[in-house]
Amino acid sequence: MMPLPKPRVFILCAVAAVVIAGCAEREEPIYEARVLPNGVQILTRENRACGVVAVRALVRDGALYETPDEAGLSHLISSLMFARTTSTGPGEIEKAIEELGGVAAVNARHDFVDYAGVAPSQHFETLVDLLADGLQNAVFDSARFERMRAEALRSIEAVRKKPVDRTHLMCIAELLGDHPYGPAAVGTP
Repeated sequence: MMPLPKPRVFILCAVAAVVIAGCAEREEPIYEARVLPNGVQILTRENRACGVVAVRALVRDGALYETPDEAGLSHLISSLMFARTTSTGPGEIEKAIEELGGVAAVNARHDFVDYAGVAPSQHFETLVDLLADGLQNAVFDSARFERMRAEALRSIEAVRKKPVDRTHLMCIAELLGDHPYGPAAVGTP
């Protein structure tokens, strides 16, 4: 192996020293778990080495808890949770989080729905308040519900048209049969 010229060795060593020094200054994460009087479990992992905060609410809901007639309902409802609340208009929660420099996301799984927000850490309290508002005060207007329902139906149909996605669903159905994880979390028409 041919040795590197000396200037490159110096640059590599300088970069390595900066990376190692940055890691050495980081604090160990602080973990805390507690249960609120209403039974809600709170888990925190504080690490001040980063200027970002991530807030997630995992709600025990999803395809696992649905009957065949309800298939996809939790997925549909989760897409409406932050659309509008008693104190905000359509799209205002997501817009407010974006104005903080953050992003919001909702993912419905088989056994939980993940409502999440990420923003600069100085906006922690505001981010928690916005997510709590969406979870506690959601307003479901019938017009938006029907739009989201139509979008879900298009999504289900699109999966059926893609050979790879369709094959994946068929394999899962064959492997899991009637097990609650067998059907797709997005539901059926």
